[in-house]
This record gives sequence, structure tokens and C-alpha cells, in this order.
Amino acid sequence: MAVSTNSHLYAVTARKQADAGEFAKQYDVEKAYQSYQTLFDDPNVDIVYIATPHNSHFQQAYDSLMAANHMLYEKPMKVTLDECQILTALTKNKGLLLIEALWTYFLPAMQQAKAWLDDGRIGQLKHVKVDFGYPVPFAAGER
Repeated sequence: MAVSTNSHLYAVTARKQADAGEFAKQYDVEKAYQSYQTLFDDPNVDIVYIATPHNSHFQQAYDSLMAANHMLYEKPMKVTLDECQILTALTKNKGLLLIEALWTYFLPAMQQAKAWLDDGRIGQLKHVKVDFGYPVPFAAGER
């Protein structure tokens, strides 16, 4: 949002009003809500970005799409195939945008590799397999 010339961060929500308010103050956001549904129903909201834990994505995306908001959310797209199909159908029926925030495309290493491919510098692309992860120790009850 910091480099966008045709949009602005209008509203934020959190489970705790104090958290939403603190974020809004820090980033000069006009509205701070404690209720996700209140944000989804705000007529001035055009697109919603969901960055909550993945097990919350389906219901939040569903509720936001029902309120006619375009959607951008952090991976994974959904936890199950059924959830993905439900949201995809809803998106098509309402004429809305539903996309996953695949930020890795914008990493400098990826951009450099693409430039080299485009220039023919590293040969013809035949196959791509990419894995990305963090070494996080297992903790029961954690996401």
C-alpha cells in the first residue's frame, strides 16, 4: 500500500479493539474495528486482505465475499478442496476477485531469475519445482 498511487488503507480490524486502534494510529488508517463483520459491511471497503491464521480464512473469506468485497488473503488458499470450491463458486457468482497473496513472486531472487529467463541467459525453461518453508519446532496446539 505504501507505493500504491490509486488506493489507500482505509480500515483495519482485530479481535481486540485496542490492537486495531494501535495499528490504525501507527499506519494512519481511518477506521479501526473490533468486528470483522463490521469491516466487511462497511460500504467504503472495496477489497479485504486477510492475514489471520489459515484455519480462520474460510469463514472470514465467505463472510467478506457475501458482503461483496474482493478478497486477497495469505496462503494457503483454503484448508480443504470443498472450501476452495465453495469460495470459487461464490466469487464467480458475485463477479468478485479472490486471490492468494503469493508474495514470493516479488522476491528479488525470483525477479532476477525471471529476467535471466526472459533474456535467454539460462536456457529454456522446462520444469519448475519450488519449496519454501521455515524450520519451526513442533508445538502442540500451535498453528
